[in-house]
Amino acid sequence: MDLVASGSQDGTVILHELRRGKYIRTISPNSSRLGRISMLKITSLGDLVFIDSHEFKLYHYSMNGQMLACVDATAERPSAMLIHYARGIGELVVTCGERGKVYVRNINQKMKTVARRPISDAEGNPIYLSGIEVAPDQRHVILSSYNQILVVPVLPEAVSALSVALSDAISSI
Repeated sequence: MDLVASGSQDGTVILHELRRGKYIRTISPNSSRLGRISMLKITSLGDLVFIDSHEFKLYHYSMNGQMLACVDATAERPSAMLIHYARGIGELVVTCGERGKVYVRNINQKMKTVARRPISDAEGNPIYLSGIEVAPDQRHVILSSYNQILVVPVLPEAVSALSVALSDAISSI
């Protein structure tokens, strides 16, 4: 997809063609209270997924500016987000945050939560998560925390859906 997007502190998203730098459009979400846009991602279809860091809401918009879904994300207070394609399910939004929780949501089902798991240390205290990535081998989810500890759950090869694999891997930590 030849698309680049930028989110701003005034709550707007600006779209450009990547190769030519040509302006496409500005998307101004309807909410007058929308704060700074953070963690803006583009799906494989060109849809936009981003977080309003003022109210901790997770939005899904079409590239034409139509809101497709909005969910409350205050329970996790996201600090990192990724989009991942899971065979047989479609695209998933995976977020993690300062309250030590990982959420997996299905973009195709209006951001329905399909997995939710807390991550804690040996004493049961939530780990403040700052980053999340899926390894190139698609079998590992890498979670990082602000104190530089990496949690690398191994995902079973036979599981094609990230939501199921992530649930199993995190449950075994």
